[in-house]
Amino acid sequence: MALHAPTTPTTPRFTSAPSTPITPTGTWRHPELDEVTKRIAENTFTDASFMVVTYNLTAFVASFVAPKFLLTKCARLTEMRVSSSSN
Repeated sequence: MALHAPTTPTTPRFTSAPSTPITPTGTWRHPELDEVTKRIAENTFTDASFMVVTYNLTAFVASFVAPKFLLTKCARLTEMRVSSSSN
């Protein structure tokens, strides 16, 4: 088995980047412009967004208020039944 002499390291040479096609002024368009426009529209706060936030906030508050209200209502109904059955 023959040993080979190590190769001499070389310095990497700069290669120019591939040139992009030059377009006339004002006609260039971003490749993902439709996606960018869609994302901007999704992040806009509209009347529909406001209504969703309002409904969610109302449901959140109701989730705390309703159980307390129902418990007091049930307790009163139970008291009324007990007092009417004891007569």
